[in-house]
Amino acid sequence: MSVYLHHYIQTRPRTWKAVADAIADGSAARFASSGGALYGIWRPQIGRPREELTAMTVWPDAEAGRTAVAALL
Repeated sequence: MSVYLHHYIQTRPRTWKAVADAIADGSAARFASSGGALYGIWRPQIGRPREELTAMTVWPDAEAGRTAVAALL
């Protein structure tokens, strides 16, 4: 059963786009080498700080996700 992990990523003012692009461009190979994948990255619309990104990653199991995210993010 796949496990989806939810991440909040704080950025500096007005850098959210560059940070999101860097994560999207650089994460595929790193996550795949650990058995995971980037599910998506979103910018908040209502109620969250504008300098915050929300990302989701998917992993084959909880332990793989915990181990890989600690090392990769």
